[in-house]
Amino acid sequence: MISKFKEMDELPSDKQLRMETTKRAESDRPDSILEVEPAVPAHENGPNGTVKSLFAFTRRRNLRLFIPGICCSIAGGVLKPLMAVFLGLIFDVIAKYQGGQITETQLMEEVSKWCLVIVGIGLGNWLMNGGSFVIWVSFGEAQARNVRTRMFKGLLRREMKWFDLCPDGISSLLVRVQT
Repeated sequence: MISKFKEMDELPSDKQLRMETTKRAESDRPDSILEVEPAVPAHENGPNGTVKSLFAFTRRRNLRLFIPGICCSIAGGVLKPLMAVFLGLIFDVIAKYQGGQITETQLMEEVSKWCLVIVGIGLGNWLMNGGSFVIWVSFGEAQARNVRTRMFKGLLRREMKWFDLCPDGISSLLVRVQT
């Protein structure tokens, strides 16, 4: 019933309200002849959203979370393959030892050096991925807060007629707003 109003600010006239209320009362009867339109699956309407729609509620102040989130994600993504490079260097040192090119003492020094580098990379990777997680969760919460605030302000602008037209009542609307 609400879906036929294209704009959220459009409200029906009093005559339309009475007709809708009458139809709703008639449709509650078991012998009703009114037909209910079947719901259209989302995939038949085309794509539900775009990448741009993900950031529809982003404010300038949220960029202080967005930019560090991108940086931490990129840094965490670069450090993982870098660890494999240093592991390869350790295997090169072991191969040189097996080939007789270096002594046992040199082997231990080289492997110890590269192990410390790998520990440093692992620590950096842990910090970047942890920071990335914290930042993205904070960004998501900021987005959700923006959505809730805008929805609440939009609901406050409504007249009582609009709430009367909600097919499932206001309680189902509140559940959808809170989640």
